[in-house]
Amino acid sequence: MEQRQQHANRETETVETMTLRVASRGKTDGNVAVANLLQQLQKFLPAVRWLYVGHREEGASVLEGDSPSASSAPGASLDAVFYPVSDCALFEEGEADWFRFHSRMINDQGVAATGEGWGIAFRAGDRRFLQLRRLFAPAVAFVGSGPGDPDLCTVAGREALRHCDACLYDALTPKELLDELPDGAEALYVGKRHGRHSMKQQEICRLLVKLARQGKRVVRLKGGDPGIFGRLAEEVTILEDYQLPYRIVFGVSSLMPATTGTGMFLTRRAVSRGFTVMTPRTARGTDPVDLHNRQNLPLIFFMAVGEIPRIVEQLLLEGRPSTQPAGVVFAASTENERLCRGTLGDIAERVTLEDKQLPGLFIVGDLAAYTLRSHQGAFGGRRVMILGGESACQEAKQQILHLSGIPVVKSLFRQVPNPKTRQIFRALRGYDWIVLANRAEVHDFFALCWDVGVDLRRIPKIIASSPEVVAALQDFCLKPDLVFDQDVAGRELVKVLQPQSQLLCFQETWPVLPVREKMQQNDISLTSAPLFDYEVVPDLPLPKFDCLICHNVEVLSSFLHRWGGAVLEQKRVASASPRVIRLLQNHGCRPENLVACDRVGDAIISLAASYVAGDLAVLNRVETPG
Repeated sequence: MEQRQQHANRETETVETMTLRVASRGKTDGNVAVANLLQQLQKFLPAVRWLYVGHREEGASVLEGDSPSASSAPGASLDAVFYPVSDCALFEEGEADWFRFHSRMINDQGVAATGEGWGIAFRAGDRRFLQLRRLFAPAVAFVGSGPGDPDLCTVAGREALRHCDACLYDALTPKELLDELPDGAEALYVGKRHGRHSMKQQEICRLLVKLARQGKRVVRLKGGDPGIFGRLAEEVTILEDYQLPYRIVFGVSSLMPATTGTGMFLTRRAVSRGFTVMTPRTARGTDPVDLHNRQNLPLIFFMAVGEIPRIVEQLLLEGRPSTQPAGVVFAASTENERLCRGTLGDIAERVTLEDKQLPGLFIVGDLAAYTLRSHQGAFGGRRVMILGGESACQEAKQQILHLSGIPVVKSLFRQVPNPKTRQIFRALRGYDWIVLANRAEVHDFFALCWDVGVDLRRIPKIIASSPEVVAALQDFCLKPDLVFDQDVAGRELVKVLQPQSQLLCFQETWPVLPVREKMQQNDISLTSAPLFDYEVVPDLPLPKFDCLICHNVEVLSSFLHRWGGAVLEQKRVASASPRVIRLLQNHGCRPENLVACDRVGDAIISLAASYVAGDLAVLNRVETPG
């Protein structure tokens, strides 16, 4: 806690505090809940000062008028209004914008106390709150369900479904995929077939915006690939207009089973070296598919990077304008993906010698002028790498995706046995309690139990330090003997445990320091032992990354020994381990690039919040010159 506060102080020493005047409405007893919520927000965004002026009944009317500056003075008009989520309809059709402060993102006591949560309304276009919303509006996932066989939905698509709160699905999506939804998730049918529309397209777009503002993890499930005749452009455009984040999970188009699956291969030597895809349907009904319409279609060339100058010359001779947009996508979907844009007149000159070493697709046509503005979440499309075992990387992947990050899940380390921990497991009955901190740790714990030969009927009582641990234990048909949150109930834990109790945990960051000191005072013995050691996988190249999360000092030491401290220059690093932070400081990491947090579970949101805080600081300097 002290280390995180020192980091916060460094931020506020160099950045003028941004003051936001807020009130609440709708619940006369909501003052305490909102105050608790603001206290939690202060934890992640210390440079924002929340001036809470109490309860108001006026609602959205208090937001009328010009938006005050970033340094609102006492007595000025309000910047925003907190309100119960059940009252969100008050703002949906008005001029005010809004979003929900979601408990999943910050574990705030304000939301937990009210049961339904709080939303916040602000003036449309207020860039300060649009920045804040990046932390609380998970990226909407547009998922291609495949051509009809549920087995042809991608692994990434199924993972998105397993971590969503609401799924809007079309008529041609396999209904079996809805079985992937978690308990409590909404399945909303929005399909259209032969002119029978369950919902108009404009209504679907409005529903997407509403659910995203509510902080729900939304999946828009479309048949085939969403980018082929799936009206994807209209739906991403509405999210872009509201500056809401989204991501796209490609799907298998029905084009594939209809051709490759039937022997009518789209390309066959001496028979076909290309094909045309189009539809007779338009917004007006149908149009001819004559030669003129076919000639105006975009062109996509495979295996053509080295032939671009010759292709361009031919197209220009045939009458295509030199100003027509063109682009080349190199190494699509890999960490080396690169997009080169231009026109027919200059695209050949824009392709570098280095580009030509990569596989690429050459695209010609008006569509080459369009781009995505999907990375509007907190990470802004940054590549987030987690140092540790593969299970830890996979656990964090979905949260990073929800915050518009690109998870780097290629594990640089492999688990190897820790002799001392294996010896502890052989005497596991000597402990009264074991503490499990996350889902990955639950699975690793039982894997080690089976490897060592522990009798699972005689394991110590289990303390679960988060709801995800409770869910993970259900995979083994077990329930914890005690559940607590170490920030809030950790101090109460000391009262529950008997003096001279023997506890075993597997993270050096558990529990937070005040709780650890209280245990020592009450003669409670705590042993920390890593479930596994980690070693660097040999001959594995370091993937590209923009920021890093690591909680294990041994893992970080191995990383620095293998690649050196220079690879962390200008990289932001988050950790809940004071030892990791000290090691990074010793290797010359700049203080402003270190994000110290209290808990392992806070690392991703703390790292994301640091980027939002940085953008708010820039905005604050722009709006308060001098």
